[in-house]
Amino acid sequence: KNMIKSNGQNIYVERIEAEILKYPGIVDCAMIAEKDGDGHEIPCLYIKTAQNQFDGAAFKKFMHENFQSFEIPRKIKTLDKGIPKTPFLKTDHQALKNATGDA
Repeated sequence: KNMIKSNGQNIYVERIEAEILKYPGIVDCAMIAEKDGDGHEIPCLYIKTAQNQFDGAAFKKFMHENFQSFEIPRKIKTLDKGIPKTPFLKTDHQALKNATGDA
């Protein structure tokens, strides 16, 4: 999905991902929509980081400085094994929704 609609705002996933990949220590990322407790879509970010090269607090500051408040993911999860891909090397959204992690 190339766009997430959250609280009436359009979030363009590819633009957000491209900016996040510029951040030092981020190896790969994917943003998807997940449902909150009320059934509304919220942006969730999954990241793969380089070992010992990622500062979570600095990353959150980066996000607040570079994105509108509605574009900032409500959840950020770090995946040790990386972002799951399809055989065509696209993000496997279904596998990503089943992935576990925390940041």
